[in-house]
Amino acid sequence: MVSGERHPRNYYAWCHARYLINTFVTPSPNMNEVLPRLVSATQKWCFAHHDDISGWQFLIFLIDKRPPTETSPIFRETLNLAASFKWRNESVWYFLRHMAAWGSTNADLDEFELVRRTLWESAPEDGFEQLTLQRAEKWLSASQGLTIIDAGLEEMP
Repeated sequence: MVSGERHPRNYYAWCHARYLINTFVTPSPNMNEVLPRLVSATQKWCFAHHDDISGWQFLIFLIDKRPPTETSPIFRETLNLAASFKWRNESVWYFLRHMAAWGSTNADLDEFELVRRTLWESAPEDGFEQLTLQRAEKWLSASQGLTIIDAGLEEMP
């Protein structure tokens, strides 16, 4: 993560971090002790660098190695920060839509939509931020087999 501090959006450093996790942490008998600490440290890093997609992608990589029961608290905390700080950037919403689509509870999905809609309504009209939030809705709907038609949702064939 130090490399990410010095060189923002350093895809190669994050790729190497994945290699290290897969090579040394995943096969380790201490994986269940080490991985939660890595998730926590990465999550904090992402909160401090919320516009860096590389960190969010690495966090997803780590979370995918943990039990699904650990997903909701991370998702909720991120969603709450996005609401509080009015984060509408693509990096945060890439993470949120991915987490919402792959393992969120119905309550998480309801909260996701409430925050997304609230931020969309308060975003500058026809700006990139609104587009990011619209894409998040469409991406999540498509991942659930739904398609957005005007104001309503219909199931895809």
